[in-house]
Parts: sequence; structure tokens; C-alpha cells
Amino acid sequence: MITVAITFIMFLLMYRTFFTAYTIADGVTNHLDQAEIKFALFRQFSREASAIIRESDIFEGNYDSLTFLYETGNEPYPVKTTYRVRRSSTDLVDLWQSRESLIYTKSYAFPALTGAEEITFSYFDGKAWSDAWNGDDFPAGIALRIVMNGREYFLPVKTGDINEEEKE
Repeated sequence: MITVAITFIMFLLMYRTFFTAYTIADGVTNHLDQAEIKFALFRQFSREASAIIRESDIFEGNYDSLTFLYETGNEPYPVKTTYRVRRSSTDLVDLWQSRESLIYTKSYAFPALTGAEEITFSYFDGKAWSDAWNGDDFPAGIALRIVMNGREYFLPVKTGDINEEEKE
């Protein structure tokens, strides 16, 4: 009887150890997946925002949306890109990206990031950040701010020096 009890306790401990290790590994994998998605979004946003065509009259920036024209590098013509924050069915928000060809009648939209608590855009005029851009010139920088799982991520991207003429 004592042997059966000891064997049962050993199997119970082995099961709890395996279950705990599985739960921790699953949590780490989920966290790494979310980090990979955020990193890919930051890399893409940085590449696109730094390649904005500054002569374009398409640029429009608000705290919850951003529209601009940029050179993709993969195609011989510019692409119009819009990032828009949308409230999901829960209290969370999603960031949707749409791309539109100005030459062909081709456009598509997809969720770039889902399940954030807050997503906003900010615009830098060379001195201060603001939630909207209504200047005649282009902002010196654009920032993407994401609050997800209680953590805040802030990605500022330089779009070019707004005072280049004054420096020359």
C-alpha cells in the first residue's frame, strides 16, 4: 500500500512539473509571437514613413489615421498607404493598413496589428510633437505609439529635415 501511495505521489509530481513547464513554454511562445508581430510592424512602418514622397499633396495625418504616398522600392510607381485605427468588438483597437496603386485599380487592406489597448500617431514639427498635422510642409518626424498588454511602445521615424533650406 505504501508503494502504491509513493508511486501515485511521484506520478502526480511528474504531471504537475510537466504541466507547469508546458504552461510557461506556451506563455513564452505567445509573448515571442506578439513581439515578432510588433517588430515586423515597426520595421515596415519605419521603412515606409522614411520613404514618403515629400512633394505629394496626399499626405494627411491625425491621431488615429495616417495617409501618405511613398516609394516602395519594389515597384516602379509610388503607392498610397493608409494606416487607420479601428475599435474592435472588444474594448481593444486594431491597426489596419490599406495600400492603393495610383496607376492600376488595385487596392487591399489588412490588419497590421490587433488587440492593442491604444494606438496613436504623432507628428514632429522640429520643436514639438502634436496629434494632428495641418502644416503646409511635411513633418520632420512621425511617431507610432502603441499600448499593448500594459506596455507602451513609441517609434519615432525621421521623415526629413523640415528646415533644410535654412541650413544651406
